[in-house]
Amino acid sequence: MRLQNFFILLVVFILLGCQARPADQQQNSSTTGELSGEVQAEETPSNITEPGERRCDRIIFSYRVAAENTQSDIVSICPDGTEKTRLTSDAYGDFMPAWSPDSSKIAFLSHRIGQPVAFREGPEQLYLMGKDGENLRQITSGLTGIMDLIWLPDGSGIILQIRSDQGEETTDWHLVDPGTGETSLIDWLPDGRQLAFSHEGDRITYAAESTGNPQIHIRRRDGTGDRILSDAAWSHGNPAWSPDDGEIAFPSFREGQPYTIHIVKPDGTPVMIVEFAEDVPIEGGLSDFEFDWAPDGGALIVRAGEGLHRLDLETGGQTTLFSFGEWPNEISHLDWLP
Repeated sequence: MRLQNFFILLVVFILLGCQARPADQQQNSSTTGELSGEVQAEETPSNITEPGERRCDRIIFSYRVAAENTQSDIVSICPDGTEKTRLTSDAYGDFMPAWSPDSSKIAFLSHRIGQPVAFREGPEQLYLMGKDGENLRQITSGLTGIMDLIWLPDGSGIILQIRSDQGEETTDWHLVDPGTGETSLIDWLPDGRQLAFSHEGDRITYAAESTGNPQIHIRRRDGTGDRILSDAAWSHGNPAWSPDDGEIAFPSFREGQPYTIHIVKPDGTPVMIVEFAEDVPIEGGLSDFEFDWAPDGGALIVRAGEGLHRLDLETGGQTTLFSFGEWPNEISHLDWLP
């Protein structure tokens, strides 16, 4: 009897052992799979930005060495003067760069059709490239007399102001599809210069000589509500919307007086007048005046002489961000990353 019981217990232990083995094997297989997954994950490159990597809201502009009558190129640079990058380099002349609203592309004008020509001579056409100068392509052909380019706020089109066949002072507005290059004449924009859309796209500011001196106008996109924001006793130009569309800045000049920047609300309410420090040289006419809002809206950035200066709107402090120094001595069409 005892011997029979012993054999029964032995059989039970054997059966239990056989049932436990697959479970052990399954657990070991699972552990091996997890480890294998960890190894694969470590071998996959990470897209996470390292803490030490450099990032900045880049400024683009065109430049040339005026004394040598060389062609202009498109350059991008960080606000502190570091990471200077030449985005174009050729013998044809590239100028008037403008960031797309989503900051992914740069539109600009170029003479690179045909043979190299003297500075700003010959037929310029619209070109498009990536933010680092990649994927450069020609958008238009056969146009002449392009005076300005403006992105639509939603990035769906680029507006060109072109001299018309009726004379030097008459211009037409053309809308260009940046994808296809298709160009169409439009008639819903005002007869003026230096046009700027609000970031929301519902309002437009522009300069027009309606009172003898160039004045700043504002109107709705549909053409209604046109009125003057500036003082008729001064000459004004180049209006620029603040990043939140809450204010409009524009340079002003009066004979015998230093340049100033007037800032007003869209309803015309004065906000402040910014005066320049004595060591900030402002030269040229209103059409040569280069400035833009800082991305945070708390300052204005002005190109003066060979430097870029920050004018703090809260404290009134003025600092030189950097000097172009050895860089060419003609800088134009300053545009800060949106």
